Amino acid sequence: MDTFISEQIKRLDTSLDFAFTKHVQEYSSAQQANGSEFLVRATQELSSTTPLPFEKVRDYLEQFSQTKGTEDDLGWLFIGKCALAVYGHVFSDVLNLTLPVSESIDYWNSIEGSSSREMYYALQTMPFRLYTLFSDAMNRVQSIPSLFSSSDYLLTQLFPVHSKKSFSARRFFQLSSLQKRRPFLLQMIHEEIRLKREALEKFRSDQAANLGMLLMASPQFNTHNVGPEIFRTTVANQVKQSVHMLNVLLNPTKEQQQAETLTQLSSTATDRDAINREQVVADLLQIVEQWPEVRKSNLGAVQASHGIPSTWMRYWIPITVSYFVGQWSLRYLLKRRGDIIQFTQEFASTVYDFLTNWVWDPVKKVWETIRLKDQRLGLLSKQGLQSDLASLERMVVGFAKDNMHLTESDLAKLAIDIREGDISVVLKEYEKEIKNPLKNVILGDLLQAILIQIQKTKVDVDLAMSALDKLLKSNELNFAFLAVAPSMLVTWASASWLKDILQGKSKQRMTKTGLPIHETLRRIERQLIIRTPQQPSSEWQQRTMISEKDRLQADCETQGLLLCEIHLLRAYATTLPTRKNTRARFLEDIRDLENPNLTNTQKIQTIARMCRFWNFLSK
Repeated sequence: MDTFISEQIKRLDTSLDFAFTKHVQEYSSAQQANGSEFLVRATQELSSTTPLPFEKVRDYLEQFSQTKGTEDDLGWLFIGKCALAVYGHVFSDVLNLTLPVSESIDYWNSIEGSSSREMYYALQTMPFRLYTLFSDAMNRVQSIPSLFSSSDYLLTQLFPVHSKKSFSARRFFQLSSLQKRRPFLLQMIHEEIRLKREALEKFRSDQAANLGMLLMASPQFNTHNVGPEIFRTTVANQVKQSVHMLNVLLNPTKEQQQAETLTQLSSTATDRDAINREQVVADLLQIVEQWPEVRKSNLGAVQASHGIPSTWMRYWIPITVSYFVGQWSLRYLLKRRGDIIQFTQEFASTVYDFLTNWVWDPVKKVWETIRLKDQRLGLLSKQGLQSDLASLERMVVGFAKDNMHLTESDLAKLAIDIREGDISVVLKEYEKEIKNPLKNVILGDLLQAILIQIQKTKVDVDLAMSALDKLLKSNELNFAFLAVAPSMLVTWASASWLKDILQGKSKQRMTKTGLPIHETLRRIERQLIIRTPQQPSSEWQQRTMISEKDRLQADCETQGLLLCEIHLLRAYATTLPTRKNTRARFLEDIRDLENPNLTNTQKIQTIARMCRFWNFLSK
């Protein structure tokens, strides 16, 4: 049951219990022995938060009708709770009846006015129209030639909605031609859609008036006087009025009957002595038995003639196209099966290699670089550089000792200069020897000086490589991140692309849901503005005020329309995502619109807040 209706029934049930406990303090032993055990158990179940089904209420009423001598307060309490249960079920059913009707109205509104959609609708329904035409013609085999020669017969069979209106096909065709707006067929489709929409809107207005009557004429069990007789009289009157109101819903005859019923209920007080308990129970049983069939027949008849076309009728075109396209695609796939399998395998292998070699392995190396500091890049070992430098020192010291006959102190100073990279002693000798190269190569020390310079070059290269090795070691982590950056960038871009696609679909779905919600809020705000009471400011306005009956009828329809629109909002709210508590917060706003303690101005401000806060409602 809807939340608003459940709270309404709970409030009425609480008032009934309060009236009973206030005015009826104790029972006699005769009353308790005479069927009270059944009544106590039944009233407790009827007072539960979960509403009992119609079948259970019917069983209780049948069992109670067979009980004799229960004309006591507990018996009237039981009858009152049964009346509340029936009232709640009927209220909920009438409100739920408006939901598919509102969806059908939105469906026709989305089609009406669009030539392409109206033509597509004509294609969707064409097989059904032709089937209806030929099946009716086969039932009149003798007059088939005359039937197919009658344009009125053809049009009324192809467009059954127009058959309820008396029209001339020739006059309609001429009028359509004079207007030069659309082709004749498209104009007929357009008129059919309009008639269906108007019929659904009329049905919803009637149901809204019924809802308003149920809301405004709900049974009230508040008693200001004391005494069991007052309680019995109040319950008897309210139950009788509820039965009368529910009978109006079962047998609608006039458009003004809701207003007449409200006028009667507000001005008529029934004497309890004139109310037969058995008759009240029988009336409740009749309502319980008849209402499911009435509900089914009302909605079924309206939906069959004016509702959304059936699923098969709406989707036979895409199903047929999908069948042929799927057949062609299947043949093509089977023909290229080897290529497709190979492409799939190569694609899977490429994705696996990319993730393994360019994502997992670089990330693993970064982790190892952070944790294992001894495993670093290296171009030259420290021992190799020291051995080369020591070899150069020995070569230069030996050369100077043999050729220049230096003292020990000079040789020690020379060794220090060599460690700093100074071999000017060898270079001076090399300059002397180079003056006679051929002679000194054979007889002199030119060749030894050249080999020492080669060793010096090797040492310089080692020193440069050592400096480069230090640079690599100091930037090893940077190189590791640089190696993994391209693959991570590609992975991040792919993930962002997929995320944008998914979020884009979610946003599109939210936007698609937000459009009907925005339109529903517009209708609610319009009703809130219209139903705001206006005080007559002049004598002319006082004379032109509508009658009490018309005002009650308008109030019934306005209240019912508000309930219908808010119930439709609840249905739309079920399509909202639960992420970030979106659905729950939106339902909180709907509860504010349902709150009877808020004024129309506060509810209009609530709608403005919803349009400002929820992004999917902004266009």
